[in-house]
Amino acid sequence: MLSSSLFHLQYCINEPLPIIKIFMRILIIEDDEHLRLSLKRGLESEYYTVDHIEDGVNGSYIARTHDYQLIIIDYVLPGKDGLQIVKDIRTKGINSPIMIMSVKGDPTDKVNLLENGADDYLVKPFTYNEFRARVHALTRRNYKISDEVLTIDDLTLDPRKTEVKKDGKRV
Repeated sequence: MLSSSLFHLQYCINEPLPIIKIFMRILIIEDDEHLRLSLKRGLESEYYTVDHIEDGVNGSYIARTHDYQLIIIDYVLPGKDGLQIVKDIRTKGINSPIMIMSVKGDPTDKVNLLENGADDYLVKPFTYNEFRARVHALTRRNYKISDEVLTIDDLTLDPRKTEVKKDGKRV
C-alpha cells in the first residue's frame, strides 16, 4: 500500500510519452536554520516530501523510527554529531542512503564517515545544483520500481511501463 505522505505522482506533459515520477521522503538534520529551510524548499519544489530537524539527538531518533529514502546530516550538530547518528542508523540495520554535509573538508573526517556508513560527503559551502545532483544520484541508486499495478476505480498505474490508464485508455 502506498502512503500519500511517502509518494506523490506527477504527470509530465512536456515529455513525448506520459512519465510518472514517484518522489521520495527525505530527512534533513541541520542546525543552521537558513540552510535547512533553503534545502527543504528546494527539494519540495521538486516534489520530495521533506522532514527537518535541528539537533542530533532528535534527528537520530527520527531517522531510526521513520522510513526515509534519503537522510541528509550535518556533521557538526548540537547534542549528537553526524558520525554518531550514522552509527546509530546503521546499527539499527537501516540501509537508506546517507549524505553528510560539513564545513570540515579534512580527508580523515571524510574517510571516517564513509567507512562508518555514510554514502556521500558534501563540503560546505556548495551550490544547490551540486547538492541536487547528489540527491538525485543517491535516490536513484536506492530506488526500485515496483511490479505492482495499482488500481483505483477506473484508473490504473503500471510503474514498469510508466503508464496510466483511465477506463482502459492511456492517459
